[in-house]
Amino acid sequence: MKRLRLLLILIIILLSSCRPAVPPLPATIDRPWPSRRDFVSGLILVKFRSDATAKGIDQVHRSLGGQAERRIEALGIDVVSFTVAGEVDPWLATLETVARYTASTIVEWAEPDYLAYADAIPLALVPNDPSYSGQWHLPKISAPAAWDLTTGAGVIAVLDTGLDAAHADFAGRVLPGWDFVNGDANPADDQGHGTMVAGAAAAKGNNGVAVAGVCWNCQILPVKVLNSSGSGTYDAIAQGIVWAADHGARVINLSLGGSSSAQTLQEAVNYAWGKGVLLVAAAGNSATSTPMYPAGYANVLAVAASDQNDRLASFSNWGTGKVSAPGVGIYTTARGGGVSSASGTSLACPLVSGEAGLLLGRNPGLTAAQLRTAIETQVDPGNDSRVRGRVNVYKAVVAVGPIPSPTPSPVGSWTPTATPRPSATVQPTPVDVEQQVLVLINQNRASAGLAALTMEGHLVVAARRQSADMAANNFCGHTGSDGSTPGSRIVDAGYPYAGLGETVACGYPTAEAAVVAWMGSPGHKAILLDAGARDIGVGYAEGGTYGYLWTCTTGTGGGPVPTATPTVVPTATRTPVPPPTPAATPTGTPMATRTPAPGQYCLRCLKTASGPDDCYVIPCP
Repeated sequence: MKRLRLLLILIIILLSSCRPAVPPLPATIDRPWPSRRDFVSGLILVKFRSDATAKGIDQVHRSLGGQAERRIEALGIDVVSFTVAGEVDPWLATLETVARYTASTIVEWAEPDYLAYADAIPLALVPNDPSYSGQWHLPKISAPAAWDLTTGAGVIAVLDTGLDAAHADFAGRVLPGWDFVNGDANPADDQGHGTMVAGAAAAKGNNGVAVAGVCWNCQILPVKVLNSSGSGTYDAIAQGIVWAADHGARVINLSLGGSSSAQTLQEAVNYAWGKGVLLVAAAGNSATSTPMYPAGYANVLAVAASDQNDRLASFSNWGTGKVSAPGVGIYTTARGGGVSSASGTSLACPLVSGEAGLLLGRNPGLTAAQLRTAIETQVDPGNDSRVRGRVNVYKAVVAVGPIPSPTPSPVGSWTPTATPRPSATVQPTPVDVEQQVLVLINQNRASAGLAALTMEGHLVVAARRQSADMAANNFCGHTGSDGSTPGSRIVDAGYPYAGLGETVACGYPTAEAAVVAWMGSPGHKAILLDAGARDIGVGYAEGGTYGYLWTCTTGTGGGPVPTATPTVVPTATRTPVPPPTPAATPTGTPMATRTPAPGQYCLRCLKTASGPDDCYVIPCP
């Protein structure tokens, strides 16, 4: 009888050894335990080893009570659900299930399906009228100067709560997207955050509607990964990243974040980066150096938020590898039409995505690494050492290729001086090259039905002076190294009539290339095709970093000599005029610093137990 009992025990042991290995629950999980708000209970993400068989995978699922719901094919990751008994804590049960899958010999890794949240949500709308004058952040990052060179190109995927594609500022530029929350092809915005973010990046500018974004001609690829409450799972975000990378995105904007790092999300980021996509993410609104994700990954460009004084916003996360962009009191598009205003790294992030679009408009062949390098290195110092610097869009555009000057300069009118005083620094330049510029400009004027310009000696002196100055002192612009302006240089040269404007181009090796660049820029074109112009001076010089420096100066010819105070002549085709320096009490100033007038809007920052959370613009109490 004793021998029979031993035999039965041996048979049981042998039979049990043929079953798939189901590890016991480890005493601890080898990572910090996330909070209850950090992930979805009853859902985990699992990556099986590449040599795992379908039979082995099925056995593990059955033994652990899991059910494969869907698969992120490009990453080889399964989304697995399981049933939680009514008396069991769902949070603890999810962590235990992760531990049991992790311990399986055919599982590479397992993790909870973490949640990410939108970084900023508006509580109120500001009046629905053209609001460029309130967009302090665009001149701050030198966007108007960049627009004179390019208005952008390429596809920006906005992974968020969706998009109000009917907003007039997106007309004709919204591509078919996808909704990973509801599993359909209608990524409509049912919350508002995604529409705000998309507008900050790519609202159409200079169209008389609502606001201007950074990249006016970028196409928008809406990918809904956050629900109506502004939260979403990491598996939805990972699927959205993969989908956007596979559907033509050059830039992916991620104005969202979670507190937990996850292998699923990191592999999705690496997949997109490997396909040449630049990923830009909000640093987070927890006022800490602790990273949020996906912003914390190496292949993501993280963006902190700065204020009007280039200081780090009080709510913004930071880190030495991050750049900053304006993120306080940002006017942008609103769901349902019109304008909204909000604060947060969610609004700083799309400004950088829009910047990437401008760089692609200037040089479509840039790689993701080149885009990132240009953005990270071409910054202004700012007033906070906790970040790399505040982005400067114009500097970055300059860095990626030869460009015309930042802004055409109408010189207006002034009282002329009778005695010519040409600068002693003027160097001789090839007359034939300058004549080529004149011929090409007159060809464009003839096509527009305008009279030809005449090369005028005084204006040539002024133009050559500026080109020689730029070559000798290694800069590109309208203000001379001696502080001279287009107007003062024409006065110094003794031109007896009214000056009209100046255009410069830097880095173009031929006259044809310089004129093509000018004619492709609305502001420069307006100067050269001014119907009131009769005279022109062309100056050319070589030297410095740019190599080839071109200047054109125009004047009225035999028109009346002005005697009035100098004024700037506006042109209808120029980019929107930057707003004046903000007053002492602009929209977005914290309520504690002023007493608001009725009907004004104030900035309110909501606080959580862990510190500052989101900041919103609301009607002042």
